[in-house]
Amino acid sequence: MSLSATIAPHLPFLRRFSRAVSGSQESGDALVAAMLEAIIADVDIFPDASNDRIALYKVFARLFTSVAIRVPQEHPQSAWEQRAAANLNAISP
Repeated sequence: MSLSATIAPHLPFLRRFSRAVSGSQESGDALVAAMLEAIIADVDIFPDASNDRIALYKVFARLFTSVAIRVPQEHPQSAWEQRAAANLNAISP
């Protein structure tokens, strides 16, 4: 079975996961596209695993942890929004 046929069934779920961890549809899809380009450039980065889905997520996790994601910060308008934003920023991730 070709690598594309191996990966294709898992892409919708990987895109959904990527969107969730990156915070937006655009950045999530861009991360998946970058991962696919990296696999095309060097097929050897796709690890041998008993489960192809696990191997695909391992490649994605390596890429995700190596990329800095910048989430745009909105500036709150009212005083209560500023206090709420300050409280949310104080929570550790």
